[in-house]
Amino acid sequence: MLAVVVPALIIRIIYWGGVVPSFKRSPLVQLYTSLPVLVKHLRFFVFPVGLNVEHYSEIYRSFFAWPVAGSAVVILLYILLAVLAFRTRSTEWKVVSFFMIWFFIVLLPTIVIPLNAIFQENRGYLAVIVFPVFAGVMLNKIKIPLNPPFSMVEINYPPLEKGGEGGFERLFSSKVRNYASVVILIILVLSYGAGTIYRNSVWRNGMSLWSDAVAKSPQSSRAHINLGTEYSRLGRNEKAIESFLKALRLPDSGNSMEKANVHYNIGTVYQQMGRVDMAMNEYKFVAETNPQDFRPWYNLGVIYQQNGDAEAAMMAYEMVITRNPSHFKSYHNIGLLYNNRGETTLAAEYYRKALSINPDYARSRVNLEEIYKQEGNPSVTGGKLSP
Repeated sequence: MLAVVVPALIIRIIYWGGVVPSFKRSPLVQLYTSLPVLVKHLRFFVFPVGLNVEHYSEIYRSFFAWPVAGSAVVILLYILLAVLAFRTRSTEWKVVSFFMIWFFIVLLPTIVIPLNAIFQENRGYLAVIVFPVFAGVMLNKIKIPLNPPFSMVEINYPPLEKGGEGGFERLFSSKVRNYASVVILIILVLSYGAGTIYRNSVWRNGMSLWSDAVAKSPQSSRAHINLGTEYSRLGRNEKAIESFLKALRLPDSGNSMEKANVHYNIGTVYQQMGRVDMAMNEYKFVAETNPQDFRPWYNLGVIYQQNGDAEAAMMAYEMVITRNPSHFKSYHNIGLLYNNRGETTLAAEYYRKALSINPDYARSRVNLEEIYKQEGNPSVTGGKLSP
């Protein structure tokens, strides 16, 4: 247990400056914002229409905003129903009452802690049990037996409350008064099943998933960022740039560090497109905004190296190593720079350093073998070439 907890706490302290990160919302603002979220969970339990991988949720700073006050009324009524169910003599309704309160227990962490993603559907998966429990109790109250077999013989069935044989015949008999509830149940099952099939089609790949998210949450910067990433992966660079720029213009685009990450994405797309000047401008902006980020320095080093500016490339790679000493590709590229100068001893040193971090990095191994061959040493290690 401690072997897992202690490293996790150390990582939090290193990257966040403390065990708990600084929150973006005060406890009161978090409460106001959570009330509409709770009601949204309840609505999705019954009417799962508008499901989305990335929901945009507004932050409320006053109780007197209509969504907050209205949601508070709904939550109070929900709690009142839970209390009334608990006060009945029926064990079944007491069980329903427990799971109604279970709804709050499961979602308590997201109510108290102001997370960046205010609403996510998966957080309600355990809380949704209140709905099937309630539905099960209601179906039990209807008491329509469904035991076969069919029969063509006219049978006089005893009253429903006394049980009896021939459930399917009873179900379709004119004497059954509550058949509408069964029809409604069948309709619900078919509707939920059709909805599941549709959502599976939305989740078939990243492009369909994030296109759906942007269509349903056009104000979500994360949706546009992820859609831009998908466009970039597919080589649709212009569309990727468009999505990233839209994300930067939205009010929830985050703090300067988060915006810098979007600028980094824009730089990588420009670099793929061969617009190296525009890519360098983006990388320099990221390096100034987030000095601890090694990624823009590495990409700048690659551009400088491709342009033949060895000194600038060397400096950029050194900046990477200062920020991330385990970045083996920077050691490899410095080795290339020294190798091009004919300084094979220094080149071999950096290749070995890259291999000490990542022994499977084939490029460093091949280049080091070439140097050893030139020096009359046919191996990298142990007197024979590694496969």
